[in-house]
Amino acid sequence: SGQVSAFASAPGAVVYNMNSDPGFTGSAVAFVSGSIGGQYAAPFNDTTQFASVGTLTAPATSTLLLGGSYNYVGLYWGSIDGYNSLTITDASGDHVVNAANYASVLTPPNGDQGAGGSLYINIFSDSAITKLTFFSSQAAFEFDNLTVAAVPEASTWAMMILGFLGLGF
Repeated sequence: SGQVSAFASAPGAVVYNMNSDPGFTGSAVAFVSGSIGGQYAAPFNDTTQFASVGTLTAPATSTLLLGGSYNYVGLYWGSIDGYNSLTITDASGDHVVNAANYASVLTPPNGDQGAGGSLYINIFSDSAITKLTFFSSQAAFEFDNLTVAAVPEASTWAMMILGFLGLGF
């Protein structure tokens, strides 16, 4: 089965398991399962359907507009390649997530289809995320279990815990 987000059960979390198109715009996104050499490869140990950007047309850009006040994005990124990137758009602008910008997490970006080539990544923003843009200059950017949620900031958690301690006292 595919990897699951740590925040999938957060109140108001939306999980896109890629069994259908959640509303991507731009170049075509293929919703596939399994692997076909030279086209796409399932994220490691993912036996379910997943999304692949760049499979039908390369280069390809596909965008998902978000209609909530989400500040968290998580996704299971399969066979991480150097030519794939995810742009997170929030009130402060665009933030590119790729192997060049996040080498400590998304390395090595060699398209490995084994256990070391797929990773569930968690991205937090200080402001509401309005748009996700997936880009691949070649075939393909594979991902599954895309999750968006409104996750409280650490300071909110701290205030809540202090409140509970005060009530308990």
